[in-house]
Amino acid sequence: MKFQGIYIDTATPFNHAGDLYRVKVEHNIGKWNRTSVAGYVVGGYIGEGALLSAQEKSELWGLAAASVGEGKTLIAGVGCAGVREAAAQVNCGAGLGYAAALVEAPRGVSPFETRDAQLLYFRSIADRAKIPIVVESRPDLAVETLVALASHPNICGVVDHSGNSGRIAEVEGFPVLWGHEPTLWDALQKGAVAAVLRLANAAPYATIAL
Repeated sequence: MKFQGIYIDTATPFNHAGDLYRVKVEHNIGKWNRTSVAGYVVGGYIGEGALLSAQEKSELWGLAAASVGEGKTLIAGVGCAGVREAAAQVNCGAGLGYAAALVEAPRGVSPFETRDAQLLYFRSIADRAKIPIVVESRPDLAVETLVALASHPNICGVVDHSGNSGRIAEVEGFPVLWGHEPTLWDALQKGAVAAVLRLANAAPYATIAL
């Protein structure tokens, strides 16, 4: 899978009762469709995906899929502690027409802090996934871990939030999507192929201008 351009790390609107604000989800996607952004990460870190139930996330993905414009790529944001649940969410996104899934390793769980556990987690999900997965390096995964994950045929890139653009050259051949606004221009000059940005929620034209 080839990535290029700016992807919006979309925020999830909620109404006063704490439910998905369905009309606002559709409105936001419709508004962004009129820009030249490449696509959307839906239900990821910025979209408070970790706080959504599986049913809420499925509904959110469905709303976005029904509203997405022609030529825009949909990426499902997935963050679950269990491999089976994470893979199930990835495949739910696949069934709704998502092109890829952005998968984040569990945070604050000590076993996942080791390289072997991280490799096993991402590879196990990729083995079960019906669409390619993109690794979310948040918190920062070691370069050695990313290099090892790059060899998996169903892992197609990484979103790097580190701000350290020097890491890009160290994972040569593995597509890097940049997730750190202050260092975006530097990262693009050093080989980042695209960007996944929260700033683009409010200022898509400004991020595209870069």
